[in-house]
Amino acid sequence: MTTPEQSPLLNWGNRTHFRSTPAPCILCRKPAKLRSHAGEVVHKVCAEIWNSRNPHEVRFVSDDRPRRRKEASEHA
Repeated sequence: MTTPEQSPLLNWGNRTHFRSTPAPCILCRKPAKLRSHAGEVVHKVCAEIWNSRNPHEVRFVSDDRPRRRKEASEHA
């Protein structure tokens, strides 16, 4: 079994992944409000499990890391 170190957790913090209307997850068929980068309806956990079971396929990816906010002292 793949460990979390081998398959990192997805960062889907960007609100573009969220929809107010649930639809069936493509993997478990339970209602989900999240969408992948490709627009697939999927739970983040289901996507992470799929990634760990399919390490050589790229289907679900993380968001880019957010830019670091400038500290107050850097504005002066």
